[in-house]
Amino acid sequence: MLFRSDADPTAVLAADLDRILWAGNAAVADDGADALAARKRAALETFATRAGDHETAAMARGLLAELARAEGDLVEARTIAAGVIESQPKSPAAAFCKNLIADIEGKGLSFTTERSWAAPWPAVRVGYRNLAKVHLRLAKADWLPRVLAGKPVEWFDEEERKALLALPAVRSHAADLPATPDYQERQHDIPVSALDPQGLEPGTYWLIASAQPDFGGGDNVVFVGLVRVTRLAIVGGQSGA
Repeated sequence: MLFRSDADPTAVLAADLDRILWAGNAAVADDGADALAARKRAALETFATRAGDHETAAMARGLLAELARAEGDLVEARTIAAGVIESQPKSPAAAFCKNLIADIEGKGLSFTTERSWAAPWPAVRVGYRNLAKVHLRLAKADWLPRVLAGKPVEWFDEEERKALLALPAVRSHAADLPATPDYQERQHDIPVSALDPQGLEPGTYWLIASAQPDFGGGDNVVFVGLVRVTRLAIVGGQSGA
């Protein structure tokens, strides 16, 4: 190709990188997807080494970071992305890697629990990512008007969300969460007994989980669910012959 003799190697490097990406997407491997991904990774690593400090090398390394993330190795993905930002801070690849790191380091919070709470008390299973602590709050739920108005019980617009978070808490609890240095999502069980449910009036409550103790906006994640505290329980058993 004529541009291989150009003093500026950008065109040839960009074309070579495009060929690697095309081949990685178009190829079919008899030995499986993992082997194909390994060959794509090796080709990108070889290209990045050959391209040196050219910005196309940063692009290749950004793609290696994305490949590592897709394979579930978030620590490796973040390490590669941070190296791109350090070596080529003003490049398009650096902007891509900043977004990738923000996604890897993003906070996540959810929970599952039984809809009806009765003794023996169940647990709240918290799913989380990049959090050291979770804050739980119980507030009385006046959910019937939402149903009568045709609104989803557990979906809120911004004003409804603010009103929900402003409800007075009848119980609250903060729990430390095991660290997640690999940036992966984890689950941790918190016993409902930590919320001292024995003294609660039977009825329906919002269970609200927050990464921040003030349950506010900003750099925070909040998750909400509806639970019913009851004195009733179904006990099954077998009678003797």
